[in-house]
Amino acid sequence: MAKHEIIIDRKKYTMPKISADDYMDYLDASETINGGTTAGYKREHIQLMCEWIVRLYGNQFTVEELKNVEIGLSADEIITEFMMVDMDIAEKIQKKMEKIQENFTVVK
Repeated sequence: MAKHEIIIDRKKYTMPKISADDYMDYLDASETINGGTTAGYKREHIQLMCEWIVRLYGNQFTVEELKNVEIGLSADEIITEFMMVDMDIAEKIQKKMEKIQENFTVVK
């Protein structure tokens, strides 16, 4: 992921990894600024993603561990991980369908 940088008074500042909690706070601010008409995720969505990731990994870690940017995932990594669940299931279905098609013979 590209680093976000800004220059203020000829000094360059780099944005660190964004934690899930910081991103949820950002979403709250964005919703307030945009008058509640934000398209995209809201705080509840990110929290649900975290809860489901923990659940799907069999509660091997906590939501707090997952959201801790030092030991867990950043906000973008959490969103990506959540989306990968659908992709993983779709891939498994595709492989099963291919196997069924290989075993299927057309009688002429």
